[in-house]
Amino acid sequence: MSTTKHSLIANAADMDRSSVSASTEIRPGIAYTEDQSVEPDSCCIPCTTPLSCGLSFLPLCWPVLPFGCVPVSEKEEQVLLVFGKYHDTIRTPGMHWVNPIGLEKRLVSTKRQNMDVGGVSNPIKVADGDGNPVIVSGVVGYRITNSKAAALDVENARGYVHTQAQTILKQIVSRYPYETTDGKPSLKSETYEIGIELCRALQEKSSVAGVLIESFELADLSYAPEIAQVMLVRQQAKAMVDARQVVVEGAVGIVRGACEQLGAAGIELDSKEQSKLVTNLLTVICGDQGAQPVVTL
Repeated sequence: MSTTKHSLIANAADMDRSSVSASTEIRPGIAYTEDQSVEPDSCCIPCTTPLSCGLSFLPLCWPVLPFGCVPVSEKEEQVLLVFGKYHDTIRTPGMHWVNPIGLEKRLVSTKRQNMDVGGVSNPIKVADGDGNPVIVSGVVGYRITNSKAAALDVENARGYVHTQAQTILKQIVSRYPYETTDGKPSLKSETYEIGIELCRALQEKSSVAGVLIESFELADLSYAPEIAQVMLVRQQAKAMVDARQVVVEGAVGIVRGACEQLGAAGIELDSKEQSKLVTNLLTVICGDQGAQPVVTL
């Protein structure tokens, strides 16, 4: 009985570890937890510090007391500072009253947001793994999970994430070639894996700002204008070679089948006639223009 119980506990632990690793693999930023250090909000905070509480009893300070109303909307949080020192974070939506003496409020949105990195207005030019210049852009999906860090630890959380995203996008893209022919990872074929790598790298930089990176995907990928025409000619040549190879393989099959059917029908051809037949069939099938038969008189 005890052995079975221990085995069930071990299996449950293994399942927990596998579920955590799976969630981390799909959403690498999920490892960053939310700030739970603050107790549940109070609708009324009359005493933020002993100094503000004492000043609120002075008649000269009574006119400013009505300005202590702090509204909090859904998906928003108010970070409160009193005389420049962090005091509390209000998370519960509704109207709250806080002693306004020495109070500074900083509103932080916890909604999911998207951010363009690069694009038409600010294209990012990077040399790929083969040294070819490419134009890239990306889209970052994120949300703030630690309002205190976003308001106090960085100057501008959105600007901080945007700058870090540009740097990381250049670093990751420069490791891969635009495309490959030998099956190795490239920017065109490994978009999902590259997105995971971008997300993880950006999360490491953005944790200090209290930001959870939920996605980071490539939105645009193209050759730079100075080499786009040359690469287009290269791609057209490769496509033509591939098409010719398919035509030749089909032509060989048709000629082989024709020779076998002639032999099965009792029509025997010597080596000279068979060589002439093969040449004519391949010329007709593989030629770019229509055949022009010549009749000997």
